[in-house]
Amino acid sequence: MEKTGFIYIWYDRKRKMYYIGCHLGTEDDGYICSNNRMRDAYRRRPNDFKRKILHRKLTKENIFEQEHKWLQLIPDDQLGKKYYNLRKHKWGHWSTDINSSLTIKQKLSEASKKLHQDPIYREKFLEGRKKLPPQTKEQIEKRARSNTGKKLSEETKRKISEATKGKICGPLSKEHKEKLSKALSGKNNPFYGKQHDPEKKKEMNEKTSRTMKGKIPKNIDMFKGSIWWNNGTINKRSKECPGHEWNKGMI
Repeated sequence: MEKTGFIYIWYDRKRKMYYIGCHLGTEDDGYICSNNRMRDAYRRRPNDFKRKILHRKLTKENIFEQEHKWLQLIPDDQLGKKYYNLRKHKWGHWSTDINSSLTIKQKLSEASKKLHQDPIYREKFLEGRKKLPPQTKEQIEKRARSNTGKKLSEETKRKISEATKGKICGPLSKEHKEKLSKALSGKNNPFYGKQHDPEKKKEMNEKTSRTMKGKIPKNIDMFKGSIWWNNGTINKRSKECPGHEWNKGMI
């Protein structure tokens, strides 16, 4: 059921002053007003005040519109004198702000998303990332330990699915492939000069076998009859020699 409210007017018989306001809630929930001066006076001498309801059953969408219409009836020279009201412009309200119900974490997330849509900020952000020192082995191991055993919740899986649904991830253009190749060739490759130890290779092989469960990959014919070649910097698998500077075998 949608929450409703009302427009009210208070009368202070001692000072002969009025106050017009609105409230989202019930008429008997104890709400007085948002004006500090009138509220303090009411707390000291509640018997001097009497309230009258001007308009009932107003929704959150139109209650402030109706309040504004009543406030416009107050002459400017009576603000703060005959009326406790000091202004009569149209007020916003925290309850109409869709961000008011968000947690601090959600607000920071929304602000960050909006900021990263700015091309100038994104360029500066990426430049700053390039200047960061490489992570140490201890940092990488610590992050790996912190993520060990963690599983995505069904809600997170659903959000990832919805965010990626309909997006096309390939095929890559020739220019994109060349750019990736250049970025990951030679010493730029994080695995440059490294090799898996025999135990790790065995573990990877067993894991792949369990994952595939006897299935034959669709691209199995891609490497049938091919061998490894290297140019002294990178390895490449091909049925024929890629060029005169390439030699058989891996580095």
